Amino acid sequence: MKVNWVNRLIAMMAGVAAMLLAATGVARGDDLYAITFRNELLSINPATGAGTLIGGLDTWMNAYGLSDRGTEIHTFDQEADCIRQLDPATGHTLATIDVGIVEVGEGSIAFRSDGIGFLVTCWGTFYRFDITVPSSVLVGTTSPGMDGLDFNGNDVLYGLSQASCDLYTIDETTAIASLLGPTGYTCSLPLAALTFASDGTLYAVMNDTLYTVNPATGAATWVGPIGFDEVSGLTAVIPEPGTLSLLAFGGLALVRRRRYNDG
Repeated sequence: MKVNWVNRLIAMMAGVAAMLLAATGVARGDDLYAITFRNELLSINPATGAGTLIGGLDTWMNAYGLSDRGTEIHTFDQEADCIRQLDPATGHTLATIDVGIVEVGEGSIAFRSDGIGFLVTCWGTFYRFDITVPSSVLVGTTSPGMDGLDFNGNDVLYGLSQASCDLYTIDETTAIASLLGPTGYTCSLPLAALTFASDGTLYAVMNDTLYTVNPATGAATWVGPIGFDEVSGLTAVIPEPGTLSLLAFGGLALVRRRRYNDG
C-alpha cells in the first residue's frame, strides 16, 4: 500500500510539473531575439511575429546582425567597430571584443558550432573572426552582398541577399555564394535578417516583418509584422531551464529518494 501511495504521489507531482512548465512557458521552443538600427533589443513571438521591447542598448551602435553563441547573443557595433555581447534579459552590453574589423553599412554575423564567427556586409565583404583570441581574416567577397547570415544544424552557412532577398548558401572558405531560390519578396528597406531555430525552422525578417523560409527553395511564408522599425538582426536561442521546472523536478527527485530510503 505504501508503494502504491508513493507511486500515486509521484504521478501527481509529474502532472503538476507538466502544468507548471506549460503555464510558465518553460516547455517551449527557442527564444527569438531581434535588434534594430534604433538601438533596441526585442523578443519576437515566432507564432505571430510581434515584437516586444526588452531594452535599449547602452550606446548608439547602428548594430547589425544578431547571433547566438551557445546561450550568448552578439551583434556588430558599426559605430565602435567591435563585437558586443548583449544581455538577452536587458539589452545591456556584457562584453566588448575588438576583432579588428572596420565596416560600415548593413550586414550580419553568425557563429559556427565551434564558436568561430563570420561577418558579411551588404557590399559582400566577408570575414572570419574569433572572439576568444580576438582576430579576424578577410575571406573574400560574396556576390551579391548579404543582409542576413546563419548556420543550420549541419554548419552549412546560409545568406539572405541585399534588396532582392534571395536565399543562398555561402562557402565559408571562398565566400562563393550559390543561389537556392527567391523568397518571393523584395526588401523595400535596406535591412533584413536570417536565423535557424534548433528544430531547423528558418526565420527571416524582411521589411520589419517575420517570415519562415524553406531552406531548400528560398520560398518565404508570411508570419506577421514585428511592430518595430529598422530591424537589422535576428537570432534564436535555446532557453535555459526555468526556476519552476527545476523546483518541480527537484520535488520529484526528493520523493523518489525518500521512497527508496524508506525501502
